[in-house]
Amino acid sequence: MESTSPSDLACGSPRDRRTIHRWEYAQRVPNLEDLLLLADVLGVPLANLVR
Repeated sequence: MESTSPSDLACGSPRDRRTIHRWEYAQRVPNLEDLLLLADVLGVPLANLVR
């Protein structure tokens, strides 16, 4: 399985690179839609993502 970083998410989603950067540096809290998209891209259940 290919590894996908949160920064790669910006390439295939409605989230831009600056949004991803804000998550990584805790300048913005991802909302539920953001978390669902991230969990889907990473291929993990949402519950595992937020633990």
